Amino acid sequence: MVNPLLYVLIRVIAVLRTGAHEISDSKGGIVSLSWTGCTVERVDRTCLMSRGKSLVVWARHSSRPLDPLLWGGGTTTAAINAGCWEKLGLDLTGDIGEVKLAAGFEDGGCWARIEPSEQTRKIMLRSRGQELWSLPLAPMLSLDPALAQAKALMSSGDFGEALAVLEDVLSDHNSGKTERDLAVLASARDLRQEVNYRSGEFRAALEDADIARTLFRRIGWSSRVCDVTFSLAFRHRDGLQDPEAMGEEIARGATCALVSSRYATDWRYYRAKYFEMIGQLGGAWQQLGGAGVMASRVQDHEFASYVLGFEYALAEAIGEDDAMPLIEAQIEDIVGRYREEQFCGRMAMLTEVSWTRLMARERGLTSEDPQPRLEELFAARSMPAQCNDARNRDNAAINLALSDVQNGNFTRVRALLRDVDAERLGPELALWYHLILVRAAVATEDVKLARRHLPPLRAAAERWTDIRAIWRAEYASGQVARMLGERAGAMRAFSRADALREDILLDLTLGTARARADTVWDRAPQALVELHLTAPAPDLRAALTIVRRTRTRALEVLLARSRMSTAQREAVREDVVATRRAIEESAAKRRSVIEEKLELAHRRELRRALRDRLHEALGQGARHAPGSSLALHEPDHGELMLVYYPIGARWAGFADDGVNIRANVFTLPTDEDGDTQWSAALLDPFADMIARARQLRVIASGEVLAREVHGLPFRGRPLLTQVPVVYALDLPVGSSEEPRVPSRALLVRANPGRTHDMLPLTYVNAEARHVLAAWERAGIEGRELADDQATRERVLAELGQADLFHFVGHGATRKEFRGSKDLWDTELLLGEVSSLSVEDILVAEPFRAPRGVVLSACQTALIEPRARSGGLAIGQSFLLRGSAFVIATSRSIGDQEALFFVKELYERSEGGTKLADPATLAETQASLLDGEGCGERPTVCAYRMWVP
Repeated sequence: MVNPLLYVLIRVIAVLRTGAHEISDSKGGIVSLSWTGCTVERVDRTCLMSRGKSLVVWARHSSRPLDPLLWGGGTTTAAINAGCWEKLGLDLTGDIGEVKLAAGFEDGGCWARIEPSEQTRKIMLRSRGQELWSLPLAPMLSLDPALAQAKALMSSGDFGEALAVLEDVLSDHNSGKTERDLAVLASARDLRQEVNYRSGEFRAALEDADIARTLFRRIGWSSRVCDVTFSLAFRHRDGLQDPEAMGEEIARGATCALVSSRYATDWRYYRAKYFEMIGQLGGAWQQLGGAGVMASRVQDHEFASYVLGFEYALAEAIGEDDAMPLIEAQIEDIVGRYREEQFCGRMAMLTEVSWTRLMARERGLTSEDPQPRLEELFAARSMPAQCNDARNRDNAAINLALSDVQNGNFTRVRALLRDVDAERLGPELALWYHLILVRAAVATEDVKLARRHLPPLRAAAERWTDIRAIWRAEYASGQVARMLGERAGAMRAFSRADALREDILLDLTLGTARARADTVWDRAPQALVELHLTAPAPDLRAALTIVRRTRTRALEVLLARSRMSTAQREAVREDVVATRRAIEESAAKRRSVIEEKLELAHRRELRRALRDRLHEALGQGARHAPGSSLALHEPDHGELMLVYYPIGARWAGFADDGVNIRANVFTLPTDEDGDTQWSAALLDPFADMIARARQLRVIASGEVLAREVHGLPFRGRPLLTQVPVVYALDLPVGSSEEPRVPSRALLVRANPGRTHDMLPLTYVNAEARHVLAAWERAGIEGRELADDQATRERVLAELGQADLFHFVGHGATRKEFRGSKDLWDTELLLGEVSSLSVEDILVAEPFRAPRGVVLSACQTALIEPRARSGGLAIGQSFLLRGSAFVIATSRSIGDQEALFFVKELYERSEGGTKLADPATLAETQASLLDGEGCGERPTVCAYRMWVP
């Protein structure tokens, strides 16, 4: 016998995942079904319908899939109406005959819009004469007409009069003796909670909502109970910013999917909002997937618009570059179809998209200017309408004013914000309101305006209690002080802002999507560096120290794993291992094309959810990290450090030989400029110091780090032919293994080819044989793992016994992340569809890092130009676990040229014993270039040596 509770749970999960009820058709297949349009759905499944309202029913029969090419596109509504349901093998009727008014194709099924007559007692779904589903109908109770009057007053913005009308309604029906009286009381309370919310009376709104829900439950209006529940979830998020209370309401809302499948969409949408609120963007993306489709099935384009707007913002935040064009196309489709209708969902969607683009421009990214659309939204929000209120208008005005500030148009900023009542704004809107005015004041040198809005800006930041808000207030304080010529005050404010970055660090760490999204937090140290360089007596050492600490802080957080307890580290490792195994077991199964696409999406969500959990775990260890107190590397004898860092629109370059520091401020060349211009900007200002150096240590950010500095021309020849160059993460001193003579080495030869949808490599075996022979000649004990033996578990186990690690094979982006720009998605592909990723290296326990690592594969040390730290790929991750050096590639490399490179490298390193000497790599590359430049031999120059 089936456990009833288990049966209910299975039903809930099925509806939440698919957004549809599933009905078994005894004559073959499963029918998925969704509907919407009841004014009220009762516990007994009766649908109460207001006169003139229509229902939408959607169904899909698994045994009769429809061809989108046949039923979508240019097919007319009439043709669909005549044939869609027949082709589906289903019949949708009422108990008095045919009821379809319009129909269409959506998501592999058919939808029909139905306007039942007063005599229609139920709607039925039949298959070959057999009734599969029915929805009993009844007329909606006639409620107090004053409710409609109060709603109209609220829509026009007359909240006071609306509340007065509702007070009379509540008084007239206070006895609550009949179902109608209780329904009126509940509806009045529910409407009053919305009026109170729009008026900013959040606590009063919550009280009314709770009473309304109790009354709706008492009379069995189950759908209205669910409506209130999801409304409360929204209130706790948007008005009170209370994630715990929001989570409790969402938990209550899970069972609402059993009332009607349309609530599956609500549940997933608000659950995604909850995950976003607590910072788990991967979890939010996972919950949101498909929610818009679920709404579209039943032609609920209003809610689909809300979902699309949120989906767009999330996709941008987590770097879902492949998804963005598809979402944008769906948004433009809705905008085009409903151009004349300013319905709430459409305006909310466009607001979300515009705000996302505003924030991208805040971070200095190239993004479409949202100002034209913001002008349209401001005009629409300024008119009386059902979904407009003072809060929406204030938000539209603030967004448009921010766009003006970004575009350097300060003339109308104050006019736009003149009617905004700052006292009624929530903390987030209040912060942006005052911040915009402060920034406009700084730009126009309006001292009075700046001093008026700076104190309330700080107060709004404190009210919000978000560390990023406080950072913005401190940074703005520094801007104002600098405008007033108060250099010392500006440095204090910028220093306070910089110190706050310690609490933001983890968001700048896990994957370059996060680092790319948060470069805004780098502005305070940029301002400090500029102040130090432009002081009457420039302090170059102080400026350089700020640059180095700024660049490495995010990576220091990853070292926090060493400060976790043994139990914590083991729990994190087990989580990573379990998730990775689940992904790989899934990848090993053969599927149809459509099934494979769905499975790839599922695997992406597993990885994102794992990132969120890893983020949280590392955050626990980071709370005890010493951070900026850690010692930095000092130049060795004969070593010259070249450090490059952006300051505003320009860049600062530093050269430090341990005795003297020189600085140069310059304009960064463009991608169209040639190597000669890049060399003139990066190397020429320090030419005499470079000429005297025994070794160069490059510590660079973003765009400079993406250039192969070691291959730039210097005095007529590639730089690497004149002095060895290493690239440094600039980790704290003591984070790597002490030097030791290599005695044992591990070679992994992985050529999985089509197992990972890659072409097999031709020269892998030849390279492996050469490396093993070189080790044998040098007296190094070599061990090889090849093909299916080279699984992740075995590789990690063997690494702990090796002094040197050499990998030859494919470095590529995993199939489920194909096209991703996040360096964490690039891995070493191994046997049996397994791989070695950044997460694996970071959390492996127990783990003893090899002293030296050579990764002879494509893209093993990629760079993300938009990330200040350059990002973290698989190659650099070994340095975080203690390796002293890593030789890895910055781009795709040629298979045969990689073989020539490795043979030369091991011959010059005496079998690998001199690999740690940067001169060995430089001599190898110089020999293979043979007088040519890196442009002619890109594979040769793709290899870099990385050090901690």
